[in-house]
Amino acid sequence: MKLNSRALSRLGSAYIWNWGFLLFSLPIYVLLSLFFDAVILENYSLAWVAVWLAAEAVQLVLALVLKWAVIDRFMVWSSHPILACVIAGFLGSIRNVMVAVFANAIGLEVIGDYLYRIAGGSSIGVGLLFIYALGFGSRLEHREIISRLFGARETLLAYRDNIKSLVADENDKILKQAQDELLPRLDRIQKLLAEESGLEQPLDELRSLVNNQVRPLSRELSALPSTAAIGVIKRMDAPSVKGTYLKTVRPSSLLRPIGAFAIIAPGTWLISQLVLGLVAAEIVALGMVISLIFVVVAKVLLGRVESMSRATALPLVGAIAFVSAIPSYSFGVQHAKGPSTYLLLLVFFLINYLTIYGLAITEALDQDRQAAEEEIRRQNETLEIEKSLFDQQLWISRRNWSFVLHGTVQAALTAAITRLSAPAPFEPHHLLLVQEDLNRAAAALRVTPVIEIDLQRAAADLVEAWRGVVSVTWDVSVRAERALRDDPNARLCVNEIAKEGVSNAVRHGQAKNVWISIDRDHNDILVLTVSNDGFAPKPDVSSGLGLKMLDELTLKWSLEFKPALKRAVLSAEIPTKFNSGRASREL
Repeated sequence: MKLNSRALSRLGSAYIWNWGFLLFSLPIYVLLSLFFDAVILENYSLAWVAVWLAAEAVQLVLALVLKWAVIDRFMVWSSHPILACVIAGFLGSIRNVMVAVFANAIGLEVIGDYLYRIAGGSSIGVGLLFIYALGFGSRLEHREIISRLFGARETLLAYRDNIKSLVADENDKILKQAQDELLPRLDRIQKLLAEESGLEQPLDELRSLVNNQVRPLSRELSALPSTAAIGVIKRMDAPSVKGTYLKTVRPSSLLRPIGAFAIIAPGTWLISQLVLGLVAAEIVALGMVISLIFVVVAKVLLGRVESMSRATALPLVGAIAFVSAIPSYSFGVQHAKGPSTYLLLLVFFLINYLTIYGLAITEALDQDRQAAEEEIRRQNETLEIEKSLFDQQLWISRRNWSFVLHGTVQAALTAAITRLSAPAPFEPHHLLLVQEDLNRAAAALRVTPVIEIDLQRAAADLVEAWRGVVSVTWDVSVRAERALRDDPNARLCVNEIAKEGVSNAVRHGQAKNVWISIDRDHNDILVLTVSNDGFAPKPDVSSGLGLKMLDELTLKWSLEFKPALKRAVLSAEIPTKFNSGRASREL
């Protein structure tokens, strides 16, 4: 495995030094002690158990002291891989030396001098740190990422499941509010007119209705309170975090020959020298070279396989790891001095398997984590689009109601007030006209309004409205036209932002020319730009740009002056149903 920044960070982090590290290393230390103290000397005295336990106790106490004094002080907030290797090597050598000290104290023979034990113990300690830190760290990060992936997916699905009902609920809420506040008073006015008791009271009621209820409610809806306050997510049951994201892997990528043998070689050579002598260790080193070549060739051959299921690839790597120890073992047993040595040299298989297979699992987890991180990034982008579409639909719903109240309802009631206030004698047919006005207002309050925008006509109207003041030019790409044709909400958003952009270009920038362009990017998001040749916008001009409207209708927006173009440019990214449909198919 490559020692990239993430791997080095794991190696030097404080979270590695936990009870799991102890449980991982303890059985390996016991096994190595069994081989190199009892088996090699053919001394199976139970006194060795006491020696090993005493040595482990010393190592554990020192580890706890170092964790308190060094690790938790210097390695929590920043990673120190070199310091971690020094501590692991020190603890490994101390344990190895203490075995010899305690064994000598009770008269047990030991193999190797203290210098050799320091070197061997240090090598074992650092090797165990590498294997555990990389393996445990990758598994911990993998579990966290997979949990986040499921969380992102459930959030997205919850939005998809609830967005329609939430928008419908908001429409129903506004409809009920409008009906509860306005329809009873309209009915009362109708009854007063039917009683023919005079026009003064119905007229006062109508004026009060317009001034105290219709206009305030219209302003309330125009203010557009933040949709962030609306409860959007109806949470599902938390998913299981077990399993992986990728079902297949490239098998050759799981083999890391150089990294593996950088760990395997020191331990194998030290064991060979201790058990067989220096000359035999040099022969075993040749076997390690052959083992390395074997793993490299296996990696090259597996490189021809594009993908393989994880369930097949990992056992295959395990088999390669096991077979790779055969050359070292074969060269070593030629110099063996008895059955105990044959048994002892089997540790070569353990070293190769733990290292090569352990790094393969770490690599597989890292690849899975990277793929899951990319999927989370993609789903978060999709979620932002879903949220923006939700905000957009609520904004449009409220704005439609504001249009109805400010337009249809208020116009009908104003017409009724005008008829009732006319100085000419009030005739019976005038009463019919007033009742038609009231009926028109009531009818507008009984259904949820839907306002359709013909963007071509709206564009022409915008050009005509500003003729003689500022020249407005539209440019809509073919890709953008397709998305706008199928999405009435997007058409309304484009129209509102364009109108606001032109208005502010004139009011704030004294522009003479405005250019409006609409395109659709590779993510199927509409990109609207409104540029003008006016003055550069002031730092606080955004407060007059309909900031809340832009926040509600767009994924993101910006207003800046571009000196190279000598233009002030308002840019906005608008999500569409076209984009949402594509994202839904990909989920």
